[in-house]
Amino acid sequence: MNRRGAPGLLTPVLSGLVLAAFALTGLMTGVLTHGLIASLSDVPTATPSAVVATATTRPSSTVTRVPTSAPSQSFSLAATASPRTARAGGTLSVVAVATADRSGAPMPGLVCALGAPAGNPPPLLADWPAPQTTDARGQASWMIAVPHGLKGTYGIKVSATGAHGITYYVVVWVAIKS
Repeated sequence: MNRRGAPGLLTPVLSGLVLAAFALTGLMTGVLTHGLIASLSDVPTATPSAVVATATTRPSSTVTRVPTSAPSQSFSLAATASPRTARAGGTLSVVAVATADRSGAPMPGLVCALGAPAGNPPPLLADWPAPQTTDARGQASWMIAVPHGLKGTYGIKVSATGAHGITYYVVVWVAIKS
């Protein structure tokens, strides 16, 4: 008697396991190679104008760290708004600080701008102040006059553009009381 049922079942299962092992090995090789090349290269691995992250805490003006993936110009961006609770008709200060990821040294020469975060209407301001360039201390700052008649929590998007046109941002939140 000739039985061929068992070997036929084993072959597809074994083939599937071998193919899955090859796929996982190939994926891991690609990830490790990409990481090695990125650590040795001075060319950024991110696409220009990439958005990395936003802070989502409300209301707050805490520092949020957002690193870039450009090895030669890698920096962290932090922003604060003070006071955390402002009065309509009053003023508030927004300060952006950029530091080099590896050394923690200030990052001068980055163009920083303020704006409204996407999806959070209405914006705090109709016209945002002009962009500022970070100084020798890695800082850019603005004084904002809070419009009369506002009340609630508002986001302020603080963005910084580094080498190769790569832009990253953080969002700080302020509460406005009448």
